[in-house]
Amino acid sequence: MIRKKLVLPPESRLTLSFAEKVVDTGRAFQSSLKMECGSASFNVRSTLGMISLSRYAEKDAVLIAEGRDEAEALEAVGALFE
Repeated sequence: MIRKKLVLPPESRLTLSFAEKVVDTGRAFQSSLKMECGSASFNVRSTLGMISLSRYAEKDAVLIAEGRDEAEALEAVGALFE
């Protein structure tokens, strides 16, 4: 399991289109992916979960990947939040 700290983008960028891009990117990998914001945890492969991130706009988050391709998954999904 590996983790990457990041800051969520502003609410104006956390759109349905952005959420779908994150979900599609996450689904390209076999590893499990989740995002933790405070005490909340979201499945990166869930559109509803990614849309829910708007509540945490501009806050610190941790992206967590676990599995055979965890490094590649973390890199690809993490890049979308930069």
